[in-house]
Amino acid sequence: MVGVPLQEGTQPAMTAPKPGSPTGGARGADRERPPPGMVAAAEQDYHAARDRLAVAVQGARLVLQAGDSAMEAFVEAYYALSRTDPGIAAVIGAAAIVQLATEPTGSAPTHP
Repeated sequence: MVGVPLQEGTQPAMTAPKPGSPTGGARGADRERPPPGMVAAAEQDYHAARDRLAVAVQGARLVLQAGDSAMEAFVEAYYALSRTDPGIAAVIGAAAIVQLATEPTGSAPTHP
């Protein structure tokens, strides 16, 4: 949600622990799976989301190549997504998460 800071110590919904879950809900049979209809619908949108993500990434690269800081690139991306339909912003975010998750561990972003 735009303008609402993430609270430190909270976990994203996809890894939120379920009561009695030894893995914290992050994997295995304990994690809550999306409904089958959602999976089928999302599959149709996945390729379009990756295309939108590629455009957004190129925009961020242009901001960085212009000499702006990573924070300024983040603000540009955040501002653009905050003015976008929430469903589209969520799809782009999901595509970005999956893209990062599928890259080799050594290339994952780090927090300074």
